[in-house]
Amino acid sequence: MVVTLINALPPGWNPPVKRYIKNSVWLLLEKITKLAVAFVLIGLVANQLGPQDFGVLSLGLSVATIIWAMGNLGLDQILIKEFTQQKYPDSQLLSTTVICRLAASALIAIPCLIAIYLAPAFSPEHKLAYAITIGSVLFYNFNSYQALYQAKSQSSHIAVIGLSSLCISSLVKIVLLWNEAGLILFCLSAAFDIAMNLLLYSLYPTKGAVRVRLSAFNVSIVRELWRPAAPMLLCSLMIVVYTRVDQLMIASLLGVAQAGVYSVTIRVVEAYAVIPMLVGTAFFPYICTKPDAEKVRTYFDIVVFSSVATGLTVWAAAHLAIPLLFGAEYMQALEILGISMLAAVFSVVGFACTNYLVAVDLGHLRPLRLGLGLLMNIGLNLMLIPRFGLWGAATATLISQIFASWIGNALSAKTFECLKLQSWSVLTLGLPGVNRVVRELLGERVSRTKRSNALQPQSVPSSHVIEPGDA
Repeated sequence: MVVTLINALPPGWNPPVKRYIKNSVWLLLEKITKLAVAFVLIGLVANQLGPQDFGVLSLGLSVATIIWAMGNLGLDQILIKEFTQQKYPDSQLLSTTVICRLAASALIAIPCLIAIYLAPAFSPEHKLAYAITIGSVLFYNFNSYQALYQAKSQSSHIAVIGLSSLCISSLVKIVLLWNEAGLILFCLSAAFDIAMNLLLYSLYPTKGAVRVRLSAFNVSIVRELWRPAAPMLLCSLMIVVYTRVDQLMIASLLGVAQAGVYSVTIRVVEAYAVIPMLVGTAFFPYICTKPDAEKVRTYFDIVVFSSVATGLTVWAAAHLAIPLLFGAEYMQALEILGISMLAAVFSVVGFACTNYLVAVDLGHLRPLRLGLGLLMNIGLNLMLIPRFGLWGAATATLISQIFASWIGNALSAKTFECLKLQSWSVLTLGLPGVNRVVRELLGERVSRTKRSNALQPQSVPSSHVIEPGDA
């Protein structure tokens, strides 16, 4: 199916965009399959554990995600740009990034593990569960390999590795579900999933494979990347905290069981957001080489359209999936799903904005609006959660995301152009850009067919046979 879709693209049609479409197809194949299977298994796991234990599992993974937001050093989009521009050998860039990220993640995770061990409020089982899930952050480094393949438009490798890991991890979870395993084993399973991804990426055989080597560590790369990465680190941390702080505050104000219910909504939103963000990542090299207004407008349109179309599909499917997979104990999640999905749409818009600012070397302007939005989110959560519960948390996230991802760009003259491009895409749902790309694709196919027909030699009618005398 994927090969058919890729081959259907006309050979002469806009080679850069064609390459990014191929890249997106492979990314979407891997992620859609992985998310669909994972969502079913997570639903069955949540149903078996119940809101209390599932809340513990989700909170542990949320803390691990926050730690990784710091440990990844804000390098995700910068790595794609650097691998695309090839200023350094791939082995040096990859090795330096992996080593720095591993060291940073360990330095942050170890104090957290010590604090959990010393905390008197947790039971021994919950302490162990938190330790396992938080410790899994040491294996999140497979993102560095993904940046390399995305920059080279080799997302077929990501698809193969992701689907292979999915098969192994799904088999493990099915065995655990069959044997009615408890919280600790499912925490170990979650850590195993992440470790398996890293192992497969590090051993994956490719032509001219790039391997991580300690000898390839380059201090000059660290010095050069740190300046543009610092604001992106703040952005990454704030974005992750955006999506996690409400869950942590719900656990503190309403209890872990309510956090477990809310985490179902978060799972649906995360499953949805991955797809438009992958589209944005796959097309990011398209604006890295020459970020002119037309390219950026098309980029925003594609990202916004994919986010809205995917959001509507996932929202409708979730109303069938949550009661069936998660059970009656999680039905409250449906009440806030629409608000959370809308907030996720603006989160994707902000993601595209961050990519644009990186491409035009204005990434240092993004943290201010994210910081203000985060403070707004925390303040609104403190006011709305005690009064409105889960609905208040979802509303606080929506309001703050609209500001941080979109309206906040009005605060600086340098980002006002980004605000105009975003506003056009948001108000038109990205339809003009998608329509333009489709028309170019179809128009090129028609013109290619006409050229092919014109070059074909005229055939002689079969009724007329040339005789020697005719000459």
